[in-house]
Amino acid sequence: MVTRLIGAGIIIAALLAPATIASAQSDVPDLKGRWTGTTEVVLRSKVSEHIDPTGQTTFTTIPFTITIERQDGHRFAGTWASARATDPLIGNVRSDGKRLHMVDNDGTLTGELLEPDEMEVCRTEVAPDSMAVLCGIFMREREVRP
Repeated sequence: MVTRLIGAGIIIAALLAPATIASAQSDVPDLKGRWTGTTEVVLRSKVSEHIDPTGQTTFTTIPFTITIERQDGHRFAGTWASARATDPLIGNVRSDGKRLHMVDNDGTLTGELLEPDEMEVCRTEVAPDSMAVLCGIFMREREVRP
């Protein structure tokens, strides 16, 4: 009797597993909008578009804005900008609906949604004359309606 119950439980779990996975994959968050945050940066560079390069290892903070202009399911596109430069940005929402994988014109970015309007983003750049790592918390700006 116990063996039959265990066997039935395994069959039910196996039948429900694809539905659970499909449900998790269909929950894609809407990322469109303007996200702002200040990043903590470590940079060693002879060239840099976002700060004045020194050629030495530099620790600084830089405000950035991510603007997601278009989204089609898991895929999205927009810009990554500081006060000095704006880069194109494309990305994908991972199957868990929380993790993000992105690239700009010269680096890769990873992100994780912490709340619907809050995400942590980290960026890595590796080039012959430049290397940088930065992370920051970004908040989506919501319109305030009267």
